[in-house]
Amino acid sequence: MAAVLDTERLKSRKIPLCKFMNGKVKEDNGHKLSCRVLHRSSNTDLKTKDQMIMVSESPDMAYVGKNFGRNRCHSNHTMKSYVGVYDESTGKMRICDAELFHMMPYIPGRDDEDFTLPKEQNYVEKLGMLTEAFGSKWKKSALEKSQRNRVDAATMKDHLAADIDHGKEQVKIHQQQKQEKPSDTGLDVLPPCNKTAENVEDVYNLSDILSDIDMGSLQSAAAVFFDSTSEQLNEWRENQTYPGYILSHVSGMPLDPELRWKRSKCLIYLHYMIHMYKLTPKQLKEKDPFVKDCPGLIKKKLRENFTKEAVKTRYMPSRLKDRLAAYILTLCLLIDEFNLELGDIMKDMKLERNRLFVMMKSLGCKINKKVRNEEDIYIARLKLPLDFPQKLLFKQSSSKKR
Repeated sequence: MAAVLDTERLKSRKIPLCKFMNGKVKEDNGHKLSCRVLHRSSNTDLKTKDQMIMVSESPDMAYVGKNFGRNRCHSNHTMKSYVGVYDESTGKMRICDAELFHMMPYIPGRDDEDFTLPKEQNYVEKLGMLTEAFGSKWKKSALEKSQRNRVDAATMKDHLAADIDHGKEQVKIHQQQKQEKPSDTGLDVLPPCNKTAENVEDVYNLSDILSDIDMGSLQSAAAVFFDSTSEQLNEWRENQTYPGYILSHVSGMPLDPELRWKRSKCLIYLHYMIHMYKLTPKQLKEKDPFVKDCPGLIKKKLRENFTKEAVKTRYMPSRLKDRLAAYILTLCLLIDEFNLELGDIMKDMKLERNRLFVMMKSLGCKINKKVRNEEDIYIARLKLPLDFPQKLLFKQSSSKKR
């Protein structure tokens, strides 16, 4: 007899259907599972009035399933389920609402919430398992490469944390630079200067740049210039080992041992300062950005005088970079006895000509121009009476350029 589909639904409660966690349950020795459904009969709470618990028992094991909680069947909250009940006497089928239960073994003393459903795999994971089992050599290689390139959540979290810390560090450095208020007098930028000196030699003193202790610490490093030969000088020029200004003065070192040592120490210290002046902010953050043979005492002196400390690093704000440039040029004036030709030092520091002129005028020098072999030569001279600009041109130029 053909079945006729009847769309009339039963007005009674939903018909319970269940599936067992460990597959199909065998009914041995004629023992059948007894099933019963428990529900809240007198609950007015709309959220809990439809909650049901299904219990299936046998002499050996009991199973429990719920239509609520984390272990409910997933279909309960994504779709409605129906079951058809066929009546043989009438040949009709009635469509009834169904309630699905996921039956799990019940162990006394242990909450059934401890039992969690196996993690459902998505399409990509299932396809990966099939590829591992039955895929070709090329597909397996592509799968391994994809798995290696997959970003781990914990690793990404660590990288993001490191980037956030770096960003916070940069913000702190920017705030420190912004809060710095440079002095209007410029005394913290320019070396100590005796503006009332009667002799040019007394305007700037070498001891204000290099103390006796500093001179002593440079003894070993300065030996490379004290004992230099013409062959070494040619090699240094070819390899550009030292700045051009320093090499031009090494070629004309004094013969007197005391003066030769003094000149060698000044030149090696000048080398350290020029190297530091040309460092980029990234290079300055390195653990040891200084020249390899630089003595530890000199490194400490350069750090304290020309850099500021930030979070686990150091940086050089524009004010201290100007200060370093002022000390370099002052030392060059002392070496050249206050009559400094600007060509070599301008190339070594990579400064524009107008920028260098402003710096030298801020130190009290006058710029003279000469023509040598049809080439313009500029010389900075320190003469009495001193002629300082009314405004600090050194810092004005710094604020415009940086």
